[in-house]
Amino acid sequence: RLCEKSSDSAAPAGPGRQSGFRRGILVHRLLQLLPGIAEGERDGAVRRYLARPVHELPSDAQDALAREVLDVVGHPEFAALFGPGSRAEVPIAGQVARVVVTGDAVQIVDFKTNRPPPADPESVPFLYRRQMAVYREVLRQIYPDRDVRCALLWTDGPRLMALSEESLDEAIAAVPDEWVDQKSLVGPPARIIERYRAWEDSGATSLGVRTQQD
Repeated sequence: RLCEKSSDSAAPAGPGRQSGFRRGILVHRLLQLLPGIAEGERDGAVRRYLARPVHELPSDAQDALAREVLDVVGHPEFAALFGPGSRAEVPIAGQVARVVVTGDAVQIVDFKTNRPPPADPESVPFLYRRQMAVYREVLRQIYPDRDVRCALLWTDGPRLMALSEESLDEAIAAVPDEWVDQKSLVGPPARIIERYRAWEDSGATSLGVRTQQD
């Protein structure tokens, strides 16, 4: 069963960019929740969710969106992304769709709903590469002994596209170190304690915490 507060359900209404943005929110929400539902119950759960009046989706749009997310979560190539050891919508200098931690590596995957998607990694927008490069830098500090790998999962297809180290290095070079540092509270305990005081004085009302777990 798919449940959430109505205030979190952004209906994909309106033309152009706004419609695409709201559609992306729906895809992310469904791909966050579906792995926790038994495989035989997913189709019905997705269709009931998309049929809610708040989403204002015509029947053909509901059907297309249902097939898109079910194809992703049921694809054998992506099984590890939704299996044990994976985490959904992780708050790391933004919101990472999936993080998979294994004994020697960390896989970062973000979902993208562009239609059509880029044909190759070289055509991926710089904004996306910079976003993934920032995630990589933060997780490298959390998991200094593991290889951090980045990929984009294009839901139209679907297709998983790995991003090269060179491409991410180029993107992160355009991001000031101070910006990355301000977005995440990571490092040795003494440094976290010291920097937490500034966060405490900033007026922030919430703090997401993630620990390294073996």
